[in-house]
Order: sequence, then structure tokens, then C-alpha cells
Amino acid sequence: MSFTVNCIFKELRIDYLSVLLVIGLLSSCDDIIEKDISDERVSIIAPADSLRTEESSQFFIWNEIDGASEYQLQIVSPSFKQVRRFELDTTINDYRYEYSFTPGVYQWRVRAKNGSYETPYATRTIIIDSSLNLSNTTVFLTSPPDNSVMREGPGEFRWSEVYNANYYVFRLVEGNNFDGGVRVVQDEEVNTLQFNYSDSLPEGDYTWGVSAENQISKSAFSTRTFTIDRTPPTVPQLTSPNDGDIVNPNVTLTWNSNSEYDSLIIGSDGQLNQVLQKVYSDSNSYSDSLSNGTYYWTVKSFDNAGNVSQANEIREFMVQ
Repeated sequence: MSFTVNCIFKELRIDYLSVLLVIGLLSSCDDIIEKDISDERVSIIAPADSLRTEESSQFFIWNEIDGASEYQLQIVSPSFKQVRRFELDTTINDYRYEYSFTPGVYQWRVRAKNGSYETPYATRTIIIDSSLNLSNTTVFLTSPPDNSVMREGPGEFRWSEVYNANYYVFRLVEGNNFDGGVRVVQDEEVNTLQFNYSDSLPEGDYTWGVSAENQISKSAFSTRTFTIDRTPPTVPQLTSPNDGDIVNPNVTLTWNSNSEYDSLIIGSDGQLNQVLQKVYSDSNSYSDSLSNGTYYWTVKSFDNAGNVSQANEIREFMVQ
């Protein structure tokens, strides 16, 4: 009788575990199921198909597909059936893209994708005619990124080539008034695709711009901004636990901070020479399960420029 009961118990236990395993697998499948977008169609908004233009700078725009996480954009010359030159193959998270052409005949296509599915390509043709008129041309700035925040100046400014440009004009001004601000670099002609500036810049906002020019015309300035910031963030204030508190193993550390993110340090000695954990956080709190013992903690704040605050007090707490 005992043998029979044990067998039944084991069979029931195996069946129970099997059910749990199946439920777990189904839950996992639900977590990774993505929308099937294979029957969707990307609708191109601009530029028009077979557009013939002298404007070398073009803005590609298409409709957003629900369920897509990214878009694949390809550009070839002269066509996908007869590829002589592959201009571009990129994957982006946006549904618009800027590109600067040289004169020629091109085809471009775009499709939407997620982790499991993809739509068919939508394909268009564009013809860029040669022109010395740069008035409708855009200079694409490449680095530093727009709205960068840094401790020191970027040192090097870069942009993309503009067809039929003989040279470029670089300008750097203080503040956000590109035309009326104090000019750090006054409209300097450059024959390359970069400008180097190694002088130290005071803290503040700056705007830089580049124009393409030739013997008969020039483009408008393309501009970007950046900020020089050397000021450390304010010191964060520790709130809980208090110094000397006794807490349970499931401890939550909290503090007040006005910075972009903070570094929490937990150690086993009062000088934090023996670091047990170092956690970066933007939530002003951290929870963990700790074993019994004595711990020490503090928080430092950081900003987007890489400035670091002074450390606050080092507090002690005991877990038991």
C-alpha cells in the first residue's frame, strides 16, 4: 500500500511540474510575440517618385508602421536591378532621413522591421542634376552632435561634402544667436571637411555653423549648439537609513539629488576602501537584500558633461 501511494504521489508531482513548465513556456512565448507586419506597406511621403531636381540635399519621409521597431533604408545608383554603386544601407529608429547626393540617377527603398517580421520594400527613383547653384543646398553637420554637453570644447568640428562647393565657411559664436552673438571664430574659409579649434572655451552655450560656397553661390548656414559645463552638481543628501540604523536584510537606501544620475557606493569599512557595490541610478533610491553585518554608504552625483559632485557623508547601518 505504501509503495502504491508513493507511486501515485510521484506521478502527481511530475504532472504538476509539467503543468508549471508548460505555463512558463507559454508565458515566455507571450513575452516575445511581436506583431506580424509582413502584410503592411510602407507609404513614402517624400520625395516624389522620379523627382528630377538640382537640390542635392534630400529629406526622405515615410509613414510610421505600427509594430515596427526600426526601418531599413537603402540607396543605390542607378537602380536595384543594375547596381553600379551602393550608396547607403542603414537601419534607423525614425521614419525620416536626410542624405546629400552627388549628381546622378538613384533608386532608394525602405522597409519596416521588428524582431520577427518585416514589410516588403517600397522603392522610388530620384534624379539629381548637376548645378553650380548652392542656394538650396544643405550642409550636413556630423560632429559634435547637436545639443552636446561637455567639459571642454569639442576640438574638432566635422561636416559632409557638398557637391560643387569650392570651399566652406565656418563660424563659432557665443550663445544661441548665430547671426548676432559674439563671434569666437569669424567666418573662416576652409578647404577641408573639418575645422580644428583647440583654445579653451569658457562655460556657456555655443552655436557653430558651416556654409558651402563656390564662385557663383553659397548655401545657408547649417547650425548646431553645444554647452561647456565645468560646474559640479550639488552634493546629494542622504535620507534613509540614518547613521547607525539597524535594518532588516531587505534594505532600501534613499537620497535627494537634482542631478542627471548618481553613483551609490556601499562598502564594508568607514573609508569605503573595500567597495562591495557601486550602482548608478537615476531614481534616488536603491533596494537590495544584504546579509547580516555592518555596512557603510554614500552617494555622488554626476551630470551629462561628466562633472562629479563631492561625496556626502558616509553613513553606517547594520543588517540583522
